[in-house]
Amino acid sequence: HRIVASAFHGEPPDSKYVVDHIDTNCRNNRPENLRWLTRLENALKNPATRKKIEYLCGSIEAFLENPSMLNDLQGDPNYKWMRAVSTDEARNCLTRMSIWANSEKSTKSTDTVRGQNNFGQRAYKPIQKWEAGLSGEPGLELALTPWCGKYMWRANAYFPSCPYKFGSDPILDYYQNLKVGAVLACCDDEDVCSKLTVQECRILKEKASILVMAERTDGKWSIIGIQINEKGYFIHFALGSYSSKDQAYEKYLSKNEFTNFWSEGYANTSH
Repeated sequence: HRIVASAFHGEPPDSKYVVDHIDTNCRNNRPENLRWLTRLENALKNPATRKKIEYLCGSIEAFLENPSMLNDLQGDPNYKWMRAVSTDEARNCLTRMSIWANSEKSTKSTDTVRGQNNFGQRAYKPIQKWEAGLSGEPGLELALTPWCGKYMWRANAYFPSCPYKFGSDPILDYYQNLKVGAVLACCDDEDVCSKLTVQECRILKEKASILVMAERTDGKWSIIGIQINEKGYFIHFALGSYSSKDQAYEKYLSKNEFTNFWSEGYANTSH
């Protein structure tokens, strides 16, 4: 199953990920039934594990707020590894599972056309995430703009600067649209997701990806990474949120071709 998951969904973001069978049938190794989860997320899907943690900690949420509560399980080899779960990993797990649960509720519609958005664009979405190669990772969803996906964004987002047509170098085509002042991302309710306006932008050539520093309507600044997947969809990653332009610019300059958009997107869930 790891071979199938890697072939169809790419390598896992880091070593903490394992292959999850969505329908819980370990013999069903069809690509659409596989996705990458962290070991902690996968464990919390197990009803027996959940009941054990709920009995000891009171609730799953209580455990994720304070993973050290499981220190009393040090003699149980099945749970011993959980004692090493960090506070950051637990917090990210709670946020990610919440986003995952909400996104699954919002993607059950079989409509292929979402109609007009506020920018006069028609937002088309495939019937299934699988058609866009986005079914293997919770939090990885289709956006409301054609050819766009988003990772760990809280709101349904539009990406108005994404090219509707592109040639042999889609990353370059997208980059050429990202002029200073261009709208990178927005949603129908700015109280949920601030509009992001391009201020700085560059291509990280080794990974054929784009790095953007954007100003937000709430007065903050964000760094966004953009990569293209094997199906030709532009995936947008929120890599950090900052209170000042100088702080954001310093972080923007520190990113390079070795920056792991998946890991940083997982750690940052502010959108």
